[in-house]
Amino acid sequence: LITSATCTPWKATITNTGTVGTPVWKVSFAFGTLNSVAPNNWDSLFTIDGTSAYWPTLTVTTSDGDVTDVALSMETSPQSSDDVSSGAPPTSFKVTLGIVAALTPCMGYTENLTATATEIFKKSRASISFDGQEPFERFFRWGI
Repeated sequence: LITSATCTPWKATITNTGTVGTPVWKVSFAFGTLNSVAPNNWDSLFTIDGTSAYWPTLTVTTSDGDVTDVALSMETSPQSSDDVSSGAPPTSFKVTLGIVAALTPCMGYTENLTATATEIFKKSRASISFDGQEPFERFFRWGI
């Protein structure tokens, strides 16, 4: 029987697939979705060492404002910039799910995620190039 108490999206599980003397650490993640799309590799095992920090990250691809693909990876550094685009929502963006440091997971999300494209600011145009063009440029990002 699967209940919400036994199935936490994105929950990290660390397993030694080697031996006590020669450990091979693997991390897996419980099934989760972003806009009802599961990562194409949600059931993968990721090899990690016992001392480094890793950032479980979703790389999301979109088309016409819809999420079309999600991939899970273990990044070796945190995301350093925000994904913002002019005129339309970005066609790809990343979501850092948490951190796994020294074999200890700390996940920032414990539920299925919803991403929404949002206009975040407008920038005035120096000139209008064609009739009907807005006097400003719109910038967008995806928010969780």
